Amino acid sequence: MFAQLIAYLRGLARRRQISLELEEEMRFHLEQQIEMNVRRGMSLAEARRMARLDFGGITQTRDAVGDVRAIWLDSVWRDIQLAVRLLLKQRAFTLTVSATLAVCLGANAALFAIVDHVLLRPLPILAPDRVVITGNRYPKAGVDSGYSTSAADYVDRLRETDVFEEQALFKLTNRSVDENGVPTRVPAMSVTPSFFRLAHVAPSLGRIFADNETEPGRQTKALLSFALWQSQFGADPGAVGRDLRIDGQPYTIVGVMPKAFALIAPDVALWTPLTLTSEDRTTHYNDVWGYIARLKAGSSIEQARAEIDAISRANLDRFPQFKRVITDTGFYTVVEGLQDSLVKDVRPALRLMWGGALFVLLIGCLNVANLVIARSRARAKELATRLALGAGPARIARQLITESLVLASGSAAAGLVVGRIGLKALDVLNLQDLPRGADIQFDASTVAFTVAASAIIGVFLGVLPTLVALPTAPTMWLNDEPRSTTIGSSARRLRRSLVVAQVAFAFVLLIGAGLLFASFRRVLAVDPGFQSAHVLTASVSLPASRYPEEPAARRFADDVLARLRALPSVATAGATDTIPFGNNHTNSLILPEGYQT
Repeated sequence: MFAQLIAYLRGLARRRQISLELEEEMRFHLEQQIEMNVRRGMSLAEARRMARLDFGGITQTRDAVGDVRAIWLDSVWRDIQLAVRLLLKQRAFTLTVSATLAVCLGANAALFAIVDHVLLRPLPILAPDRVVITGNRYPKAGVDSGYSTSAADYVDRLRETDVFEEQALFKLTNRSVDENGVPTRVPAMSVTPSFFRLAHVAPSLGRIFADNETEPGRQTKALLSFALWQSQFGADPGAVGRDLRIDGQPYTIVGVMPKAFALIAPDVALWTPLTLTSEDRTTHYNDVWGYIARLKAGSSIEQARAEIDAISRANLDRFPQFKRVITDTGFYTVVEGLQDSLVKDVRPALRLMWGGALFVLLIGCLNVANLVIARSRARAKELATRLALGAGPARIARQLITESLVLASGSAAAGLVVGRIGLKALDVLNLQDLPRGADIQFDASTVAFTVAASAIIGVFLGVLPTLVALPTAPTMWLNDEPRSTTIGSSARRLRRSLVVAQVAFAFVLLIGAGLLFASFRRVLAVDPGFQSAHVLTASVSLPASRYPEEPAARRFADDVLARLRALPSVATAGATDTIPFGNNHTNSLILPEGYQT
């Protein structure tokens, strides 16, 4: 069937040549028949007459053969040509409708590209629905968010859980990389070797960390992101095995991760082995690490939560000195799907934005529908004439739908251009900070969504004139002064309904925008508890090789602060490891002196 379709499309492209070849072949056969009749003793005139009778007539034969080739695609092609000619004649209508739909479709295409990459697409790992993340929460102490845990929890779960196929610990940091002689601060992650096994992702070059490379003194190995490999080594495959200075120390590059790999944080450029001390392994409620795990096939999040809660209850019996404070703070451990945890904070906002764009598209469609109905009413006599000349209602309906589809197709093409421009304009909102925001782009899914939306709109706009303007009594419309009819009343009712719906959708959109703006103003009016005006921030990562202990780091901070305070333009300066509303926070259990456990 596919081969037949290809052959037919080729035939459409060379239709004129095929017709000429057909006529030449029929003429050849006719001449052969005439010559045969003459040899039988007929006169030339009689031979021609008998040959034409036997052949059946050139015109009839050509039409019969043509009917075999003229399948519905041929008729559709003629409908498209007619639609293009009609739309070009009515440029004002065409431009108005195309511009309206292009803006509406473009806005939806841009937001669909964001929603698709952030909310709809699964993480680029094997069976992402089986990967979970946990976090310790202390709601009565004001800690009811975040996904940090202690290394001791990780050790307990390795020993006592049965629902996980693989478990991994990680910590997000910033490291100083000696890039072509210039120290550069890059986002990094310290991970257990199981991190990559859990993701089922292999490096593009080299290998992942071995289990013994987390031991002190053997942890000087590094995996590079694809982007850092390109910028630092010019995408040289020979980079694997070479040294890279990280925080002033040489690290051996053991591999390069795939370009699309991004797990937990989208901008990580470097992975190093995570080393745990004996104190880390035994200290509970010191939540400075992240923890993810892959469920075994057939296991559920509820089962994982039950096992982790059982471990937490057992720890209260093992460490009774913490029982009161843990109870007083309302301690519990959250277990969630990794993908859901990454997007749940942005999901409501993205859904709201896309919902607003869909309302704009509906309003635009209703506006265009009114224009289409007005145009189709003006064409009533033309349609009635076609009916009177023998065209069936289905044939005219197909032509009207084809016109609308051609118009919607052009609008979709323009909408894709508008959407790409709009997506670039939205970069001011730092889209790359969204989960997988760096991957947001116009791709086949966005094009398919836009084409599908335009096709639905095209069919809708084509059906409307079919319902309200296709006369059932052609002679009624062929009079010079047609009177009001039932069809006219139906058209007026439909137009009024469309106007009411358009106003209703616009009202809902306006109310939603007003409430959103009011909420935004209230958020801005909230006193954060500090003055942010004329306050600048800067950050620095101190290499552990030069600042192995806290006193050395404190001396560095004191020296920098003294120099800053000496500047005439600086009123005061301070240092902290966490700025207000920053993400670099951890949970630690602090007991006041004299607290009775």
